[in-house]
Amino acid sequence: FCFGYMWIFEEYENNSGGCCGGAAASVGGANHGCWIEPLYLLYKELPCCVAKVELTHSFFGRLVAKVLNMVLVERDSVCGRRAALDAIANRAKPKSGFPPLLVFPEGTTHSPGTLITFKRGAFAPLQPVQPVVFRYPFCNYDPGWVIQTGTLWHAVRMLCQVYNCLHVRWLKVVAPNEQELLGTEGKITGMDFAERVRDLMAEHGGDPPLIKTSHMYDDVKLLYRITTYGLKNAMSHTSSSELGTLLDWNLEDIEWAVEKFRIFDRNGDGNLDMAEFCQGFKLEQHDPVVQILFRALDKDGLGLLDFKEAALAVAFLSPSMKPELTIKLCFLLFSPDGAALTRRQFEELLEFVYLHADTHESCLLYTSPSPRDS
Repeated sequence: FCFGYMWIFEEYENNSGGCCGGAAASVGGANHGCWIEPLYLLYKELPCCVAKVELTHSFFGRLVAKVLNMVLVERDSVCGRRAALDAIANRAKPKSGFPPLLVFPEGTTHSPGTLITFKRGAFAPLQPVQPVVFRYPFCNYDPGWVIQTGTLWHAVRMLCQVYNCLHVRWLKVVAPNEQELLGTEGKITGMDFAERVRDLMAEHGGDPPLIKTSHMYDDVKLLYRITTYGLKNAMSHTSSSELGTLLDWNLEDIEWAVEKFRIFDRNGDGNLDMAEFCQGFKLEQHDPVVQILFRALDKDGLGLLDFKEAALAVAFLSPSMKPELTIKLCFLLFSPDGAALTRRQFEELLEFVYLHADTHESCLLYTSPSPRDS
């Protein structure tokens, strides 16, 4: 009420009226639009929170962290993140003796109408989770904390409204299924569970459904590190999670690539033509292999490469590229739908890898007495 939230509408799918579905779950996960959600949940249940270690940089923050026995995460440290995972796993155990554990699995604030990629911390212990969805119907000021402003100014802006409104929806407790407990080969423990909970929150979180995006905390961090050019011409075509999946790049790699792309883009139009591409990568423009590579990267056939396409070129031209990743990228380049390679697409791939390949030999792969899908 002190911040103008005179109407808080609560809905309970689990009919328990509790933060973590009573004794059914020891972990609560919620979307994170601003600092109002932690205040509301502290008032409701006084849970044990997971928070960034920067919170303790102030005297008041240190005091709150000590009183609530918070799990503090060093987000930029591998060891810090691993220690936080271990602490979450210990507190998420049944009858651990700790209060319910509150986690914001996205790891940062964002627009309340979206759900960005969940981190696995709340889901790695593979314990039942209580999802909570917050919505902020507004007329003039969106309370989503998406710009770099202080808490005080953000509160002042909210207080300038006639009133603020908050909808809270407590979904049913979600437990990991058998497949998630056993794990999926090639996937990190808890990621399948995290994605299923995110799907449920997006679908049942209210009307209209929340929008899911592939962005994550690293994208938010990247926003403050790259230039306006990078925001407009580079990251508008992809996301850090996509580049991490495709190319195994971290934030420093992406930041380096954005700056290189800006230097290569001499006319500043946000794309690389054939001349800029060859000059930037120091390639011979009339080399047949270079021309085949450029055509393969240029999906729309306009003779221009955007940042994502140029990033794939960096990966291809890197001597440290892993063979399995190169094969994956080749498949993505020559199969536009990502489903299968036709005979002609496979011949083009062979011509790219082996300039004078005998494509007649490849026909043998597509001829067989057994039924094939061509």
